Amino acid sequence: MISVIMPVYNCEKYLEESIESILKQTYRDFEFIIVNDGSNDKSIDIINKYANDDNRIVVVSRDNNMGMVYSLNEGIDRAKGSYVARMDADDIALPERFERQIEYLNKNKDVDILACKVEAFGDVSREQKLEREHWYNVDLNNSESIESLFLENCYIAHPSVMMKMSVLKALGGYNLNYKRTEDYNLWLRAIAKGYKIAMLEEKLMKIRLHNDSKIHRDAEGFSSIRDIIQSRLEYVKEKLKLKDFSYVIWGASNGGKIAYEKIKEVFPNAKLNGYIDKFKTGKFEGVDIFYPEDLSKMKVDYVFIATLPGCKEAKGILTKNNFVPIKDFLVLC
Repeated sequence: MISVIMPVYNCEKYLEESIESILKQTYRDFEFIIVNDGSNDKSIDIINKYANDDNRIVVVSRDNNMGMVYSLNEGIDRAKGSYVARMDADDIALPERFERQIEYLNKNKDVDILACKVEAFGDVSREQKLEREHWYNVDLNNSESIESLFLENCYIAHPSVMMKMSVLKALGGYNLNYKRTEDYNLWLRAIAKGYKIAMLEEKLMKIRLHNDSKIHRDAEGFSSIRDIIQSRLEYVKEKLKLKDFSYVIWGASNGGKIAYEKIKEVFPNAKLNGYIDKFKTGKFEGVDIFYPEDLSKMKVDYVFIATLPGCKEAKGILTKNNFVPIKDFLVLC
């Protein structure tokens, strides 16, 4: 019924605990596909030890590191289950996770992607744990618009998800161009196609936070930000069929510069009419800067918000001036 897919790369420190949390699930009708992605520590020895004792484990191993996204797609290609359950090699699934998720999916046939709430743990500060839990434990089921919610953040923990294999196949699996935000890109593509995402209220996963975790690495620098921006731009491009249009970027700073680079890439024929910034005047990157109150006098088709400190204020001003989220403006920061 379930194909569990877990990529592994140099996770010997946490791997046994993660594997055992899957093998001890109360729901036992699953295959456990573990992809050793070129680890050079003792990960493959640990995997083989468990595989020798449990025939539900399917081992895929290679010498070269190809990355998580490649490994996920390889696991999907080999999977035989009706559902795919994600798992990371440093996290812990509580014993009733699969049982609760299958039970919910059987009762709610319209749900295509099912997450669960999580508990954050690990060698980081209490504030970091609470921030991550707040992020991943949003009340999705009572949200007025899943679309609006996900166009501002990725509100589900990837390793907490169980999803229909048919949906994954229809979406073409994970996009190899998004090596840091493969999950977020998948959720947006699923929403664009009308697939339903839901969340169990129970905390059935423990997400480990540590300095070597993928979450921590992806938060450094601007690479993941660029990927997030591109996913959002491609979403509205498909939804609104945008091609030739004029726009302004709210935020004349580094965020605005990154936004412009990605907008130009996704919408090569669109025209930038200026930047909006309440604190700056003159030009930014050779383009005129305007005050927020100037927006009503400008002829623009779309507004991209690229300032994190001023995001809430920008949304408020735009909404007050009858700009509609997604239709007329998009948050990129």
